[in-house]
Amino acid sequence: MGLNHPNVGINYSAEFTISAIPWITSSTIPTESTEEFNFNHVTKWITVKNNTSGSLAAVGVTLNGVEKSWNYFTIAGGDSTTFDWRVVRLFVSSSEGIPNVSIAAGLTGIQAKYADALYNLTGSSGLSGIG
Repeated sequence: MGLNHPNVGINYSAEFTISAIPWITSSTIPTESTEEFNFNHVTKWITVKNNTSGSLAAVGVTLNGVEKSWNYFTIAGGDSTTFDWRVVRLFVSSSEGIPNVSIAAGLTGIQAKYADALYNLTGSSGLSGIG
């Protein structure tokens, strides 16, 4: 009799109940530019802080959402926002000025490769408000 062990996938809730693995970076986003941040594991939460006064950073989960539509959040200089999102990538664009952003994320033990099917996020896939 074979063992049918469950895979640790995107809906494995135990990974979201324990402490997260820290992931931290800072980056300056040049004018009219977008940076993609890839996580090697699915996130439990993400905090983005814009460290540059007088600037605006646009944060979204797809490139189209940040560059071609209004499917993003803006974070003013000196402000931060925490997102309770299960994602494997994040896009940050310069909406005004040259923001320097710090990103802290809590990662689960779920590898990004197990989330690829779920996180092909696009507006054309029927997910309105994505991009």
